[in-house]
Amino acid sequence: MRKPGPGVIVKPFRIPVNGKLTCAFSNIVGASGFQIYLSDFFTLMNVDYRRGPKYFLTTKQGDYKIQVDLGVGEYSLVIDSRQGRVDGNFSLNFESREYPREKYAAWGLAFIEVGASMLLVGLIR
Repeated sequence: MRKPGPGVIVKPFRIPVNGKLTCAFSNIVGASGFQIYLSDFFTLMNVDYRRGPKYFLTTKQGDYKIQVDLGVGEYSLVIDSRQGRVDGNFSLNFESREYPREKYAAWGLAFIEVGASMLLVGLIR
């Protein structure tokens, strides 16, 4: 993977199912020229993040939230402050449309794992 240049922060993450990503920004303060955007994560490629697709792009200061519908894939939150310094906080929250079914599937897998480990303990004794 190509290392981003100075003044560029890339925060990659993976989304395993379709859903809605909420990006919350607070106390964003910066000189004019900074950019914050969501792009694809280009693994093992020599790609400049400025040229990739952008699911949102903001240069606003202050507090705000941005919601984006995303599919399965690898993404990057990019903070590009080469043109001017930027400070602040951000958080990412992902909600899956299939959440109720996935919750029960996760519980079912947990019970299977617990049952298998208890069976193994019984066999060892």
